[in-house]
This record gives sequence, C-alpha cells and structure tokens, in this order.
Amino acid sequence: MPRALAGLTFRDELLPSADWCKLYARLTTALPVAEACKRFVRALALADRQAHFATTPSHMIAFPRVTQHEIASYDYLEPSVPVTEMRCHA
Repeated sequence: MPRALAGLTFRDELLPSADWCKLYARLTTALPVAEACKRFVRALALADRQAHFATTPSHMIAFPRVTQHEIASYDYLEPSVPVTEMRCHA
C-alpha cells in the first residue's frame, strides 16, 4: 500500500538516493499524504521500468532489418510534364 511509505521509520534508507528523499519531502509538503505517497510510488515504479529497459542487453532487443530502396523507385509518381509547364491551379 503506497500510504505505508509515510509511516516507515527507515524510509530514507530505503529510497535509492538523496534526490528521491527530496522529492518525497516536496510531494508531502504540497499534497495530502495519501496522494503524495501514491504519486511517489508510481514514480518509483516508472523509474524501475525505465532502468530495467536501459539495462536490457542489446542482443535481447529485436531490431528490424531494413533494406533501403532506390530513390528512383518513386519516379512513377512524378508527372511527365516538364517543370516549366507545371501549373499550380487549373
């Protein structure tokens, strides 16, 4: 339960860094304790997911193989009218 964070006597030792302690203090100053705890736990969960993704070895991430096509393959889209004869309006 996020609100349990408010009553922990070893909360500061549990948090990852001094910056997290400062964030917790700012949230509890600005919001009701229950809301501050809920937001703080969400922030911790998000940081954990981002850290997990950042530490995933690249050989475990599927990178698609892309073959670049020739730019000339778009030639069929170009009208056969010379540029000097092109009109913007009919």
